[in-house]
Amino acid sequence: MVKEKNSMNFYPLEIKFRNASGEWGSLAEQAIKIVSPNRIHVEGKFPDHLPEAYKHLEGKSFSSSSAKEGIHGGNGVRIKAIQYSHPERWTTYILWITKEELEDILFDCECLAATGQGYDFRGAAGCAVTGKENPWLWFCSEVVFDRIVTKWFPARLNYKMHPDKLEQLVIILEAKLLERKFKVEGV
Repeated sequence: MVKEKNSMNFYPLEIKFRNASGEWGSLAEQAIKIVSPNRIHVEGKFPDHLPEAYKHLEGKSFSSSSAKEGIHGGNGVRIKAIQYSHPERWTTYILWITKEELEDILFDCECLAATGQGYDFRGAAGCAVTGKENPWLWFCSEVVFDRIVTKWFPARLNYKMHPDKLEQLVIILEAKLLERKFKVEGV
């Protein structure tokens, strides 16, 4: 019997940070640079190959956006196909996760996106300035942290997190999950 290369069912979940460099970007993106000088947005990109129950999410990205991309055409939490046509604008980290972890994340993300939760403009601005937020609204780094990254932390952090701070946690998590994958696969 030949052992399948991906027998432990590890899947690559990408955490993509939009770089803050360059002249491009909206006024809001330029303002985010004040509190998060390196990264201005974050997306969780689902793998291109998913378990059967989640095929409709293959290759799509999860986040919260101020653009009108939500389930009812509003801003906020959404799942959407993104081309990432300017790779120089993105820094990508890969979290190698098990099938069970992936299915939990997909379910959580899909449920939250289906509720039509709005974008937290005040929270996004306040994550470093005032600390004010609306607990019923979400901004990008907050929703990616709460629905994806917290799978490996014992409790939700009780403060808002801008993209630069989230990137620091993702770098550590990427290394630990890759180490786990290698150990399981005997590499």
